[in-house]
Amino acid sequence: GSACSSVSGMGMLATCYTDDKDRSHAFSVALSGLAIGVLVGPPFGGIAYQFISKEAPFLILAALALADGFLQLIALKPAVRKEEQKGAALCDLLKDPYILIAAGSITFGNMGIAMLEPTLPLWMWNTMKSEGWQQGVAFLPCSIAYFIGTNIFGPIAHKIGRGISAGIGMVICGICLLTIPFCTRIEHLIAPMGGLGFS
Repeated sequence: GSACSSVSGMGMLATCYTDDKDRSHAFSVALSGLAIGVLVGPPFGGIAYQFISKEAPFLILAALALADGFLQLIALKPAVRKEEQKGAALCDLLKDPYILIAAGSITFGNMGIAMLEPTLPLWMWNTMKSEGWQQGVAFLPCSIAYFIGTNIFGPIAHKIGRGISAGIGMVICGICLLTIPFCTRIEHLIAPMGGLGFS
């Protein structure tokens, strides 16, 4: 669901906004929507799981996803249209060094948080004896920083260069991932998780 929505949504924005600066801004705003989901998801899931029931987060999310899907079908009125330009072949895209660098950057940037999602709650439970809601709230600094970062780094990357911006993000990501194992209290996670959101 998420990959289908995200890829097609970004493709739709790229088609609608042909100017580079406008497209960067549109992507920033769209990624803010993703950031809101990331911001609300872990705390909501942890709190709903602990205080309502284990099924509650899934049932509520399923209802919201269905409602959103129906609203998109009504509002966007999707139709199959032939594209004016023919896309490049997949083999050609895989040979492009810029695409490989971008794909690697996105992969490693997301891999850090993807590894933390299943392991951080268990690690917090073992080392900090944290409760379920605390395990969800631990992702809040990352989500808030991601929300702020998507709105700030679009224009900044346009000015300093996207490659430099991506490189800075990878360095921040690496430093934050190295510091997380040394945290012994929940408050200690605020800075590295926030940095991970910015990266």
